[in-house]
Amino acid sequence: MEAYQRRISLNEQILSSLRKAKVFKLHEKRVNSMDFSSNGEFLITSGEDENLQLYSAVQGKHLKTIPVKKYGAGLVRFTHHNSAAICASQNDFDHSLRYLSVHENRYLRYFQGHCEKVISLAMSPRDDTFFSSSLDKSIRFWDLRDERCQGILRCHGRGVVDYDPEGVVFGVAYSEGRKLVIKLFDLRQFYLGPFYDTTRDVPTTADTSCLKFSKDGRFMLVTTAEPQPKIQLFDAIEPANLLFTCTGHSNDESNYLEASFTPDSKQVISGSEDGSIFIWSTSTGKHIVTLTGHEGPTCAVQWNPQYAMMASACQNVVFWLPSTIPT
Repeated sequence: MEAYQRRISLNEQILSSLRKAKVFKLHEKRVNSMDFSSNGEFLITSGEDENLQLYSAVQGKHLKTIPVKKYGAGLVRFTHHNSAAICASQNDFDHSLRYLSVHENRYLRYFQGHCEKVISLAMSPRDDTFFSSSLDKSIRFWDLRDERCQGILRCHGRGVVDYDPEGVVFGVAYSEGRKLVIKLFDLRQFYLGPFYDTTRDVPTTADTSCLKFSKDGRFMLVTTAEPQPKIQLFDAIEPANLLFTCTGHSNDESNYLEASFTPDSKQVISGSEDGSIFIWSTSTGKHIVTLTGHEGPTCAVQWNPQYAMMASACQNVVFWLPSTIPT
């Protein structure tokens, strides 16, 4: 397997041609999280089996297993250095974040402050800062160069967080009863509070599970963990403006299904409890492609930021390549 390096414009024909190029059966339990390095060359996954797995996305091969038995393997995100990642704990006694050298198998720094499980991680697209949110209803701002927390926001619910593509604005979303709250902050003065704050009535009390900005800065998606899942697609500048609601996938057990955008911002992708992957258009909100290939719930799915390939995971990790490439 070798990923296509040339940038292509994704369309329904190309997406429909995606085929499984590699299947890795390394995790002994469900995958919790995955992330591509910014150069697209590596993929890292974390699993409930208390292991991290590192892959070459270009060569389509497994590189190494990184045991994290002491802390467990929760959310994982690459930093700007393709040899380092931030990993959250996945146990009942330690809720720290760890700055990990994936090639040296050693921790470079610990970030302590959360007193419950970390549920959202966002790395800045422009510098070495990052955000984390936790079930302790706090959102913390960190700098990789300093173990001390740089700032704290308090939420009234299970908050999720992400940076906009410029790294100047960040968004926070959480459920408060039957209301969805979305707030936008200027990173340079977030201590002054949000510059944009909107609340929407929703027919459910389900927790928010994911917030993502598109690469072109036009869209923001918010997902909830509920039996009848939906992905709400908002105008990123005016989040009070709900553009579309993407539906069709399943989630009877209310898993936390990750959704994300393709790099060209033209599609939204999400896993489904039935093991399939759904793809919707951001211009119409309509479902355009369903891919099948997993035996269990597809809780993590991402498109490579540099190459024409996608990765998805249940317990197994699958690399997808298009069989149709325009000339």
